Amino acid sequence: QACFSPDGKYVLCGSQDGAIHVWSTESGEEVAQWKGHADTPGVVRWAPRRMMVTSACSALAFWLPDLDKLGTQHTGGMM
Repeated sequence: QACFSPDGKYVLCGSQDGAIHVWSTESGEEVAQWKGHADTPGVVRWAPRRMMVTSACSALAFWLPDLDKLGTQHTGGMM
């Protein structure tokens, strides 16, 4: 299930490869891919008041996106 960032600039979704994919709503381009889940993250949510993301499959992950790196195809691991 996809969800939008609080500012509406990004949309993200979990995938079967265990990654979280992030797209720009302005350009439609994928701007980041965060890897770290062993299974498909079925739950992905932006925090409503912060630029923080949570995702879960059999494990819970918290992601703190570096907004300066979004758009440069930055890939990061789970925190």
